[in-house]
Amino acid sequence: MKTAPQDLVSIPLIKTLLVQIESAQHYQFDLGDDIMACSPDQASSRPPSEADDLFLIVSGTVRLLTHNEGLQKTVSVACLGPGEAFGCDRTFCGHPLPYWAKAAASCQLVRLPNRAVERALSQWPLVLSHLQRQTQRRSQLAFFKQYTPLGALPSKVLSGRLLPQLVEQPLQAGSTLGQYPLIADEYLWLRHGCLLNPAAPNASSQVGDGWLYAPRQGNWTCQTSGLLYRLALHTPELNAIKQLL
Repeated sequence: MKTAPQDLVSIPLIKTLLVQIESAQHYQFDLGDDIMACSPDQASSRPPSEADDLFLIVSGTVRLLTHNEGLQKTVSVACLGPGEAFGCDRTFCGHPLPYWAKAAASCQLVRLPNRAVERALSQWPLVLSHLQRQTQRRSQLAFFKQYTPLGALPSKVLSGRLLPQLVEQPLQAGSTLGQYPLIADEYLWLRHGCLLNPAAPNASSQVGDGWLYAPRQGNWTCQTSGLLYRLALHTPELNAIKQLL
């Protein structure tokens, strides 16, 4: 439902973008309304007009949700408030994220077309960098919430304890794990790509798989380019997390 904006310029991020973008649309949502309605397995096929636009929250709260297959339930990825943004994921991290959005209270949003956002952000690199960092963190949260048993933990715990310790390791197609600075007994998750274990060629690692790394796995081959999440478990902050791995 469209509505007139209320005091939009009081929020710095919204003020910065609205100065550049005249085609913004303003919406009012009530508690429980779908804002971006989509199941995770449909994320890559969302209509571009919905998947790629940027939503800025003026007032109220929006909850981002995903489905955890292992837990067989819907879990919360994040609860966002005024001044925060979501959407435009392909622009900020290269791929759509597996969440949908619902109004967690009455809220007012501004929706900005993707092309207009890209043009505006080319002139505001600091705002672009801020949104990229937000989206990267949200991408990490969505991964753990959707694919792993850690999805049972509150996002606040994951954001405060796990994500600051997380290291991203890009993988090149045709390389082996032994070519990367991996450490014995650190925990790995496959975020993107496919790994082949020569000892079990019919049981290659898939996105979402997690395991303790051992040097004998150094001959595992990257079938495609990809990304590993690395986590050193020997830190006090992670004691509450270890039991779920």
